[in-house]
Amino acid sequence: MVDKPRGKDVRSQGFALTFSLILVIILMLIGFAVIKVAQGTAVQSILFQNESIAMSNAEAAYENAIYWMSGNPDLLLDMDISGTSGTITFPNSTADYKVEFYGFVGYSVGRSPHQHS
Repeated sequence: MVDKPRGKDVRSQGFALTFSLILVIILMLIGFAVIKVAQGTAVQSILFQNESIAMSNAEAAYENAIYWMSGNPDLLLDMDISGTSGTITFPNSTADYKVEFYGFVGYSVGRSPHQHS
């Protein structure tokens, strides 16, 4: 008996190897895409957290200014030319604030609120 050449089996084994290689490459690309999406989501989460902290700091500074103003009924007489400023400290950050009313009420810097033209 004469053995037949196995050319057909060799070709099918080559196809299986090529198919599995393409499948592995496609799965790797999908994995990289998922990693990039997760990384982008993490970055956006950090940016949102920083924005939330900044908004909380601004709100706290606003509340501190309202509290300070409630204790000073005549602000223009109590404030000097430079206004008032301060720092609020939080566990992860700080907020600096400065309140100036002279420009708001029509006085220029260097003039007293008592000097009228």
